[in-house]
Amino acid sequence: MSHSMLNPRFHFSGRDTQSSTLCCRTFSSRLHAQSSVLSPGFTLMEILVAMVILGVVVTTVLASFSMVFSTTGSIENAQALFDMGKTSLNRIVRDLENCFVLDRPLYKPPVLDGPLDPYRFQGSVDSFGGTQLAKLRFTSRAHVPLSPSRRDGIAEIVYYLQPDGAGTLRLKRADHLFPYPRFEERNSDPVLCENVKPWHLTMSTRKAALRMPGIRNHRNTATPPR
Repeated sequence: MSHSMLNPRFHFSGRDTQSSTLCCRTFSSRLHAQSSVLSPGFTLMEILVAMVILGVVVTTVLASFSMVFSTTGSIENAQALFDMGKTSLNRIVRDLENCFVLDRPLYKPPVLDGPLDPYRFQGSVDSFGGTQLAKLRFTSRAHVPLSPSRRDGIAEIVYYLQPDGAGTLRLKRADHLFPYPRFEERNSDPVLCENVKPWHLTMSTRKAALRMPGIRNHRNTATPPR
């Protein structure tokens, strides 16, 4: 075997050397271009700062929404109480506009231990936990039938306050046709208004205006003239 076969040699011409150099430069430039295009990414500190900013923004937005919702709820509750109070006053006005009293000579002032006038105005006051609860009783043609009986007539109407167990008062209305039963506070009496504060009523007569509870005649009763 000849020496040339044991030690092969490669011979490159000048043109081949230039081509190889050009290919290396082209490959290197492509790598440099790709590395310049690729982003190096975010550091851990940048990510933490972005998360903190996002948390502050989200917290502010949620707090604003919570404030809006709570304000809306308060407005709706206040509007509901206002509507309830307005409806109650309209009901009281209608009952008083249709009140019924006896004129003389049918009306007789009550005597000691005698029967009371069934068509009387009567104001009284009860005490519950140091709070004075006024009560107004009168008769009216504005009967509201709550039972299956639909008959009309002159009804005995009693407005009274009752504690609701939550520290507030509610205004209730009792309505009964003749013969009038002995008044008792009943759970079946409708509630006209809730969250009521102690109220005061004024009854005007020919002589003076008397503020309940201050009807200074026999048995705290009165039948004012028409």
